[in-house]
Amino acid sequence: MRWTTQRQPASEILLLVRPPSRPLLIDIFRGVLDDRHSREEVASWYRAVTSLPDFTPLTVANGHWYFESLSALDIPMAMGDSGYFVRERDIEEYIADLDGIAASDHLGEIARIRVHEMPTTTIFKPLLMFDQPNYQAFDELGLTSVRGIFDPHLDLVEHIHLRFEDQLYLFIRQYDDQARSVMVLGTERDQETLDDLLLRLGMT
Repeated sequence: MRWTTQRQPASEILLLVRPPSRPLLIDIFRGVLDDRHSREEVASWYRAVTSLPDFTPLTVANGHWYFESLSALDIPMAMGDSGYFVRERDIEEYIADLDGIAASDHLGEIARIRVHEMPTTTIFKPLLMFDQPNYQAFDELGLTSVRGIFDPHLDLVEHIHLRFEDQLYLFIRQYDDQARSVMVLGTERDQETLDDLLLRLGMT
């Protein structure tokens, strides 16, 4: 079974409808970035693959949530910017995380980290929700947030993982009726450290 693209009929580039793998996922993302595959084609391929009778989800380490984010590649974005909800820079982040490349952006003692840099046993506890109408808040601080589908409810979200002192934090913006709000989760319920982090981020 084959899924063909209409954007490059001369090159006869094909996406085979087959179970996903980590290498295949990376190749598809790179194909979107270099125009070998259209976003619409890949989103349709995702739907075809997940309908296979023998479909088995990838593990998180092998890119499960990035695979799920394929379904959002062709969703337009009209909140805070233009273009698609999943930006090219998000796809680049997916590839970097799957390739095991550590994040390098930081703000003083606050370091942004990628998912593969965290222990697989990490458990985040809900700490706080606050109003943050500035959708570019982390960009303006030089910290890279990532959009996609990262939870079992398949919601469209934007998130960022931070390391501060000896604790890990997860900031999440969910693109629904509460899109103006940001949720904060952390590995510890340490109010003093959380307050210090928010102060340094200018989000108090």
